Amino acid sequence: MFNMEWFLKDSNPVERRQHIAYINVWFDSIATHAEDPADGSIAPILLVGTHKDVVVSPEQHENISTMLYHTFSRKPAWSSVQRFDKATLPSGRGKLWLFPVDNTIGNTDPVLLEIKTTVQEVVKAEKYVNAKVPFVWLKVLERLQEEGRASSITLHEVVLLGQECGMPCKPEVSVEDEVLSMLELFNDLGQVMHHPEPSLRDLVILDAANYMVAPASRIICEHSMHEDEFIKEARTSKRQLFNKMREGVLDPDLLQILWKDRLTEVEVLQEMLVKYGFFVPIVNQLDATPTVKESRHYLVPALLPITVQRVFEPKLV
Repeated sequence: MFNMEWFLKDSNPVERRQHIAYINVWFDSIATHAEDPADGSIAPILLVGTHKDVVVSPEQHENISTMLYHTFSRKPAWSSVQRFDKATLPSGRGKLWLFPVDNTIGNTDPVLLEIKTTVQEVVKAEKYVNAKVPFVWLKVLERLQEEGRASSITLHEVVLLGQECGMPCKPEVSVEDEVLSMLELFNDLGQVMHHPEPSLRDLVILDAANYMVAPASRIICEHSMHEDEFIKEARTSKRQLFNKMREGVLDPDLLQILWKDRLTEVEVLQEMLVKYGFFVPIVNQLDATPTVKESRHYLVPALLPITVQRVFEPKLV
C-alpha cells in the first residue's frame, strides 16, 4: 500500500526517491521471505494506491501504473503482482498494476470490492487452502484466538493446549512434533508466527501487529510526525545515538529506551527484525556472523539516506 501523491509531478523529488526505495525494500523482502522452496513461486502481491480523492484522474493512475512497471518489473517478486483487470483508463476499461482507492469513502469505493474479490480468487488457488488438517488443530487455533490472550505464547504452552484438545492424533507422533507441524501450517496461513530457529523456537506470536510491528514502528517511521513518549525520551536523553539512528545506524543501547515497556522481549525482537531484513548487523570481519548479543550496531535500511546516488529515476505523472 502506498500514497499515490508520492508520484505526482509536484511531489518532493527527494521524498519521492525515498518512497521508491521503500517499495523496493518490500519487493526484496517478499522475494526473500515469501518464496515456496518447492517450486520457487512467490506469494501473491496486490499494489494498492491510496488517496484517490486527491489523485483523481484515470490518466494519473495509468501513468503511476506504467512507472511502477518500468521501475520494478525486473524484480523477482514482480511476477506475483496481481493486475486490476477492471480499471478505468483514459481510453475506457483496461488493466492497471495497482488498485487505486479512495480512503475517505471506505467500503463504498467499488475498487475495494474488486480487491476483496481478487484476494478471494488468489487465496482459493493456493495449495495450502485446500489442505486437509485434523479437526483438533482447528480446536487449538480457536483457543489461541480467544479474546484476552497476550500477543505471544510459549511453545510449551501450545503443547499443553494441544494435549487438552486431544493431541496427538497418531500415537506414534509426539505432541510436540504434531504441534510443530501445526504451527508450520498456521504460520504459512498467517494465523500465527513461529520459526524453528533455536533462538526463536520457543516463541509463538499470536498478534504480530502488537508484538513486532508496534515496537519496530518506533524506529522505522518519520520520527518528527510520530513522536510518542518513548521516541521523545530517546531524542532528549540519547541525542547522539538518536541522530545516528535517524541516519540508519542503530546502537542497541537505544532500544532500552525505545522498547522500555517490553524489556524482556528486546533480544528476541532484534532477532525477528534481523530475520526479516529490517535490521542488518554491522560486523568487523567479512566472514563474521554475530549473534544479537554480539552485535553492537545495526544498519536500518529504511532509514538510510537516499542522497548518495540516484538509484531510481521514476517517470513523473
